[in-house]
Amino acid sequence: MTAPWLAESSGGHCPRCDDAYLEHTYLGAVAVDRCPACMGHWFRRGDLAELLKSPTLSYVASHFGGMGLPAVRVTAPPECPRCAIGLKRARPAQLNQAAVDVCPRCGGTWLDGVELQRVLAKQARGKDPLSWLLETIEFVLTSGWKTR
Repeated sequence: MTAPWLAESSGGHCPRCDDAYLEHTYLGAVAVDRCPACMGHWFRRGDLAELLKSPTLSYVASHFGGMGLPAVRVTAPPECPRCAIGLKRARPAQLNQAAVDVCPRCGGTWLDGVELQRVLAKQARGKDPLSWLLETIEFVLTSGWKTR
């Protein structure tokens, strides 16, 4: 696993920034592509749901929540960094009405940095400490981690 500060270029263009390339990095254990200019994140199909169910969510939310993120002004419909087709805007109730852009072809999801911050904070607040502890224990027991 690569540390977020050791990100490498994924080659795709940011759906929001005209001249920025996405970097491959991690949020917890989930691989994502991040724009270093606007701090938006591209999730492959199913990866956002994996992050939101992850026992590392509160840790990721606490670190991501303290970042000062630029507000993004949407001037044109964004395109998928993988398929180069227009993304569809949605505001799902389960994501606290955050604006997400979804590719109808590959199922990838784009969240602007501010929207991701909002989703992470809401999801992390919704869990009580006992649920987090039990999910973390289950994650460790079922992930094949070995102790010395």
